[in-house]
Amino acid sequence: MSDDVLKLIPADPHFVPTEIAQAASIAALEKLLPEGEMCRTEDFGHVTFIDQGENLEAVLCPACGARLPLYGTPEAETNSDWWHSIVDELADEEFEGVSGEMPCCATTVPFTSLSFDWPGGFARFELCIWNPGIRENLTLAQVAEFEAILGCKLLQVRAHY
Repeated sequence: MSDDVLKLIPADPHFVPTEIAQAASIAALEKLLPEGEMCRTEDFGHVTFIDQGENLEAVLCPACGARLPLYGTPEAETNSDWWHSIVDELADEEFEGVSGEMPCCATTVPFTSLSFDWPGGFARFELCIWNPGIRENLTLAQVAEFEAILGCKLLQVRAHY
């Protein structure tokens, strides 16, 4: 069986809400998405990659703007090997301050400056719910409610495992 996960992460990768705000956000997300499972918050203790699972289609280079597809093109295998070597090497480690060479332009960039097709991100904190029972992201108004609860701007990450 496959799982979908809706993740909300602070736009500021270092931000961690108070415990009271975290508890309130869990209660609000469970109320909004009652079909969901395993609603929780997590403080990873350091900035980490918040992944999209199988939804990750490409990495976007911050230096030259190249789109590095991970599937469906001749260069995809090389790009995929490059990306997975980074993720495997840094699994459960701090991403902040770590740089690497981009395969498209040979420019060294901080990994936390990478963008992704489907959105992913880097954060210390996440609020997530498994199998939320919705196909689309939350609306801007719904996200604004969680921003008010948690006290920060939020990004949405949709993962499929």
